[in-house]
Amino acid sequence: MEILITGANGQLGTELRHLLDEQGLSYTGTDAKELDITNGQAVDHYFTTHQ
Repeated sequence: MEILITGANGQLGTELRHLLDEQGLSYTGTDAKELDITNGQAVDHYFTTHQ
């Protein structure tokens, strides 16, 4: 299972990344520059290109 953290560079995202790193879990982190979650087409495109 791959975990996607949107807003990975924000305060909550940073803490989640640290917790997942400690647990040795795999994840992908994005920020608003890479993935605008308010844009449905951008979200669809992201999931199409990042299986």
